[in-house]
Amino acid sequence: MKHRVLLLFLVSMLVSAGWAQRKVVIYDLETHTPLRRVLIWADRQLADSTDYRGQAVLPARFDTLLVSRPGYIALRIPAKSVGDSIPLLSKMNSISEVVVYGEDRTKAVQAAVDRWTKEERTEYALRHPKTGVSFDLQRLFDFRGRRARRQRKRMEQLFRQMDARENDPIIRAYRATLRDAKP
Repeated sequence: MKHRVLLLFLVSMLVSAGWAQRKVVIYDLETHTPLRRVLIWADRQLADSTDYRGQAVLPARFDTLLVSRPGYIALRIPAKSVGDSIPLLSKMNSISEVVVYGEDRTKAVQAAVDRWTKEERTEYALRHPKTGVSFDLQRLFDFRGRRARRQRKRMEQLFRQMDARENDPIIRAYRATLRDAKP
């Protein structure tokens, strides 16, 4: 009698342990075909690998599931997000490294830009020739612009005077410092 109870207890434990585990199917995302020999790691320990139908058995408890196969992008899934099927994406769709060979063409580009800007200046001059006579009605009534032009002319004159006399206080202070620093 004791043996039967013990045997019944062991069989019920094995059956309940089998029900605690669950099956998943792992398939290719592009072709929707099951993948074989996919390694499944549960909490950094090898849990199972898939058979020819793409099926694998997951342990009852785990925190993180890592699904990997050569030629596919490894997938790390938290336990809450694991469903009945897991898709894997092929690495053919991702680029790991790109190497570009070429030559330095900055001088050629700069020469082309210079040529274009020169052509634009000559084209603009041809389309808008300066005849010496012009009339602009808006400029006639633009009092702010007139004031700004007068101020700009005064400032240009002041700067020319400062450059001519070399009376710039900053330059004078710099030169005095240089004279004092000489041994």
